[in-house]
Amino acid sequence: MTQASDLYFKEHPRSVEAAEFRRKALDFYRDEITDRLFYEKLAKKISDDQFKAQLLELSRIEDEHASFWEQELKNISEDPSKMKGNWLKIRFLFFVMRLIGPVLTIRMLEHGEIRAISMYKDMISTQAEGSDLRNKLETILDQEINHEDVFEKQIEKTEEEIEKNRDIIYGMSDGLVEVLGSIAGLTAILFNQYLIALGGFVVAISGAMSMSLGSYLSSKSQSEFRIHQIQKESMFDPSRKQKMEIDDLKEKSKKSALTTASYYLLGAFIAIFPFLILSRIPALLLSVALVAITQAISNSIVALSMNARILRSALRASLLTLVTAAATFAVGEMFHIIFHLTVF
Repeated sequence: MTQASDLYFKEHPRSVEAAEFRRKALDFYRDEITDRLFYEKLAKKISDDQFKAQLLELSRIEDEHASFWEQELKNISEDPSKMKGNWLKIRFLFFVMRLIGPVLTIRMLEHGEIRAISMYKDMISTQAEGSDLRNKLETILDQEINHEDVFEKQIEKTEEEIEKNRDIIYGMSDGLVEVLGSIAGLTAILFNQYLIALGGFVVAISGAMSMSLGSYLSSKSQSEFRIHQIQKESMFDPSRKQKMEIDDLKEKSKKSALTTASYYLLGAFIAIFPFLILSRIPALLLSVALVAITQAISNSIVALSMNARILRSALRASLLTLVTAAATFAVGEMFHIIFHLTVF
């Protein structure tokens, strides 16, 4: 047993604490070898040479961390040689990268590093000042914090892609909620599911036009401000690079409007689709379920890009979806009861 492990068990002689150390050491070991494998494989798929080199360096550091925990486990008569990396997690991360792109996947990695930092801080707090184990854990903690800085810098370099992802998610989210709200209200009044679907399509087209216009004007204002700054910096004689940036900014508003409108319509279609294949009440129930699930996923991605709490965002989005559907259905039902409005 190394001095580090020996000191820990002298300070924590009870078997339950020894078992807790063993459990945490195993968790750390598996996390480190999983991260080592993932960074190594991700580096092969990255075209940015600087980021590729950073990922390979991270992989090397994770290998050092894994070796440290492997030795600690061996010193307490635990053989970790049969333990492999979490291939399910690795495959999931690459699957996510294909769906949402490398930027938000990097955000996911950043969340993982924050979790690792928190776990190391917790273990450090249980160690005696100046002990070998505490010193080594503090060194590892510093390296984990540096990992997070690498991802943060990479995110800053790809802000444009983040904005595009947000246009996609916000456009889809608005399409889901607004159209679900309208068709839930119509379901209480209209007894023909195809008329409900038609009403949903009308709302979807109107909403897409409104959303795209709002997105265009907002992006246009930001672009014009940035263009003015470039012209001011260059004394109205921009360089070739600045001219290219100005051209990109001029196109940015159109792209933002088109992206928002397209995904608004996609969200709307998810809400409307059940009414094309089912009768009104089953269709409404399926629509609410689909919208709630999609909202949970999309808001999780938003939370991921903003370093917010993912589970809380997903649950809140799903709950608000249910509240929206229930409220608009109740309003429609009130019109049906009070004003005797019914269309077959």
